[in-house]
Amino acid sequence: VVKSADLDIEREQIIETLGRYLTPESNARRYDWLYKENPHGRARAWIAWDTSTQAIVGIAAAFPRWLLLRGSRARAWVFGDFCIADQYRTLGPAVQLQRALLAAAQGRPLSTPCL
Repeated sequence: VVKSADLDIEREQIIETLGRYLTPESNARRYDWLYKENPHGRARAWIAWDTSTQAIVGIAAAFPRWLLLRGSRARAWVFGDFCIADQYRTLGPAVQLQRALLAAAQGRPLSTPCL
C-alpha cells in the first residue's frame, strides 16, 4: 500500500528508512531542512507499506522549488529520496510510488491509500 506521509508523525521512521535503503547520510538535521524547513516550501512524501508486517518498504519525495519559466516565477517539484527495500524491488511498489509522485506534480488529487 502507498500512502501520503505525515512529515511530523512519521519523521523518525522516514529518517531510519532513508538511512537503511538510500544513504547513511540520512539524519534529523538533513530531514528537517529538506522536508520541513526548505526555503522553497515543505516537501511531500509517500510511503510504501507492507501491510502484512506493518513495515515501511519504500519512500519517495517531492521537494518544491521556485523557477523562472519564460520570465515568470513558477513553482516546480524536484523528485528525490526514492528508495525501495531489496526484497520489494519489483515493478509493483516502485511504480506505485512513482505514480503518487506524478499525480502530485500534475496537481491531481491522490487517493490514500493507493493499491
